[in-house]
Amino acid sequence: MLRGRHRAPAPDDLAIDDDALQRMELIAELQWGGVISSVQVSELQAVLRAARTIGAATGILMSRFGLSQERANDLIRQGATARNLTVGEVAREIIETRGRAFTPPSPLDR
Repeated sequence: MLRGRHRAPAPDDLAIDDDALQRMELIAELQWGGVISSVQVSELQAVLRAARTIGAATGILMSRFGLSQERANDLIRQGATARNLTVGEVAREIIETRGRAFTPPSPLDR
């Protein structure tokens, strides 16, 4: 029996879609076969997490401001460049604030 306090997993901790499972299996096969090292596995996993974060932020901007996917991605990249941040950092900010801290583009820029 568990004693004390423990954190229940958040829904995102448990969510593994078919694509994510296939990516994890591919990475495991490449590592097992000696094609990639443990360091490369860590780097690939970081890239996959960043892509998921950027995708979520893109979706938030598309929904909140009625933007196309391309335009939302452009705005994330432009925001990162203007603020000297990574695209992943800007995406995390958008997710954390649900896009409220993001200045919407003018209607002509959509």
